[in-house]
Amino acid sequence: MEKKQNFTIKFLLLISMLMAGVLLVAGISALLIKYSGISPEDIDIQSLVLHNPELAKWILFCQHLVLFIIVPLVFLWIFYKRGMVEELNTGSFKFKDVIHFFVLLMLVYPLMGVLTFWLSLLDLPEWMNLMDKSQEETLMTLLKMENGYDFMFNLFLLAFVPGIGEELLFRGVLQREVFKKTQKIHLSIMISSLFFAALHFQALGFTSKLCISLVLGYAYYFSGNILVPMILHMVNNGSATFAVFYSKGDIFDTQHQDIHFSWSQVVVVVLFLMLCILYYFYLEQHYKHKSNG
Repeated sequence: MEKKQNFTIKFLLLISMLMAGVLLVAGISALLIKYSGISPEDIDIQSLVLHNPELAKWILFCQHLVLFIIVPLVFLWIFYKRGMVEELNTGSFKFKDVIHFFVLLMLVYPLMGVLTFWLSLLDLPEWMNLMDKSQEETLMTLLKMENGYDFMFNLFLLAFVPGIGEELLFRGVLQREVFKKTQKIHLSIMISSLFFAALHFQALGFTSKLCISLVLGYAYYFSGNILVPMILHMVNNGSATFAVFYSKGDIFDTQHQDIHFSWSQVVVVVLFLMLCILYYFYLEQHYKHKSNG
């Protein structure tokens, strides 16, 4: 009963802290917008990105800083005080752990591509299509990079900061707390991954975000060190940012090519799904042997 109550208290406190964080970010955003001289009708994020992308980036930074870094750290400090670092890291950091799960991430990429394409063939509700269109336009504007400074700033904003913050929240807090409650690691990883995918507010990107999050969840579980999924997250986001910069934005044009369903796509899904499962069993045996040794 005490365990259940503690979990409930923690969950309610986390939700309350996130809601307070949203209000704080809204207040900071309002102040930044007010003193930047932007008219009130441009206060929604999409219009703000189009009119003042630099300001939008700083607001996005504040959002990540408050919601994904400060809130999880305060939560961990409340319940674990000086033991919060040990609570996050039950295993020592080894770079080969990053390599192990980077390989798994590479095996997942083809699955993500085909599943996202299949999802695009569905007749989704209009509100989902509008949400995806808005997200895509916002992302395309944020990823416009004219020089090395733009690239480095986007690398910091879209790879480094989310890599730290989102892993703290979804792996370091949510996945770990659900596991402590249920003692079921697969359920814990799935729950945190569903939240991770849903809170990116991308209908077509849901499956890809879910797949990436599953890899990050298992990377944290097997390695026991939060730095492993953080680095993988940074590499994933950073490589996408680099691809856009290197292609000078042309990579977005390839996403709208006329591609149709084919049975070869099914072969790709089955093949890479089998490879992912086999590689997962290899990792499971590797880390089981490592813990026994």
